[in-house]
Amino acid sequence: MNLKIISKQIYEDHEEMNEELYADYKINFLDKSTLINYNNNEIIYDLEKNTVEIKRIENNIFIKLNEENIFVYKTPYGEIKLKTIGEKIELRKNPLDIKIEYKIALGNMAEYKNIIEILEV
Repeated sequence: MNLKIISKQIYEDHEEMNEELYADYKINFLDKSTLINYNNNEIIYDLEKNTVEIKRIENNIFIKLNEENIFVYKTPYGEIKLKTIGEKIELRKNPLDIKIEYKIALGNMAEYKNIIEILEV
């Protein structure tokens, strides 16, 4: 099986989609969380706290269901404030299917919607 990550950004009438496929990955289902490791990245879904943390080499994104989070995000043009508001987090096992929906805003720009789906295919 492979790990497929589909991310969709929706801003007004514009929609952009990106798809990544990884053969080398590891999933650990713990008592209250799910850990996914792939390509030197990690996704942590804490079921008890309703949070998802996406840890990439340079940046982390933190999403909490129905709560606003503000943190610094590094871009090629410098650091910018990033705001996320979690709208939906769903998990199914065997095969893995996690769907994360959240609003995001970079700096003072308008908010847009992100949808990330993580699947075992």
